[in-house]
Amino acid sequence: MRRILAGALAAILAGCASDECTKSVEPVTSASDPEPRAVREPEVPPAAAAGGNAAGDPGSGEQPLLGLPEIVAEMDGRKITREELLRRSVEWFGREVLEEIILRHVFECAVKDSGVSITDKELAARVDQEMQARERETQQKYKMTLKEYLAQLGKTVDQLRTEIGKNEDLQRQILLEYMLGYAYLTEPRVSLSHLVVGDARKAAALREQVVQGADFGKVAQTESDDANSAKDGGKLPEFIRGMTRLGEKFEDAAFALQNPGELSAVVETRMGFHVLRLNKRFPANPQTFENLREQVRGMQKERSALESFMRRLREQYVKGLRYAVPDLEPKKK
Repeated sequence: MRRILAGALAAILAGCASDECTKSVEPVTSASDPEPRAVREPEVPPAAAAGGNAAGDPGSGEQPLLGLPEIVAEMDGRKITREELLRRSVEWFGREVLEEIILRHVFECAVKDSGVSITDKELAARVDQEMQARERETQQKYKMTLKEYLAQLGKTVDQLRTEIGKNEDLQRQILLEYMLGYAYLTEPRVSLSHLVVGDARKAAALREQVVQGADFGKVAQTESDDANSAKDGGKLPEFIRGMTRLGEKFEDAAFALQNPGELSAVVETRMGFHVLRLNKRFPANPQTFENLREQVRGMQKERSALESFMRRLREQYVKGLRYAVPDLEPKKK
């Protein structure tokens, strides 16, 4: 499965600096569809996505990397050594592989600290969603049923279902969704309206209009560059820290607001210059995951919110992380 966990899990999973895990928007909304959403719409032929063993995996029939001979290949008298293979592999893929290891470790720490878990029933329901998505894709792309498609590959529907159920990426995906949903229901969150423009002076002038009595929603509708929120008077979905892609300054300004109707100073982000208006604050609501399991399971999580939450978890858990080789550090975006 194309992982939000490599994209998002490239945005959590080196882990804790000690033996113990240190504790330290695209927001979530209640599900409205009667039909459950599939984990994804597959982008590759269904059977291929479920995957067999990767090279070197037990049962794949291929020799593990650590068991490679000194000379791994010869061509026209030139010998390619294990050292050259490993060196090139690190040069080309080392950064990505190391980051994946880091993110996986952080993920394990975050799951342990949050207390979230998946029941067999929940996993089975998600597998059903995935199977339905693959059935739709097969019929759309190949004009045949999933059963017919798999038969051409010598595989059955039950075999595919079993493979999907054992897919660790799918299980991590569900756990990530649960962690985000649990955080959303228990941590402080805010409801805001905003307007954003490309010029700081214009933003300040619009703010002054509101201070002088202009209706914030109408100003946002006519002046804001954010078309999605402008049509609703600038209203944004509720969010907790780490759910937006607009950065720490935006969230700091949002959570600094105390009273409904209060305006922020002009805040600059990659999107432009914002003026924020607080609609409502929601205090923390400490509860166990088990008490909230049903609510969490019934929430939709946008991909962008999951990616932002993954970045938050990475920042939370990798404090003290040091790279022995600078070239292996993630590229700054």
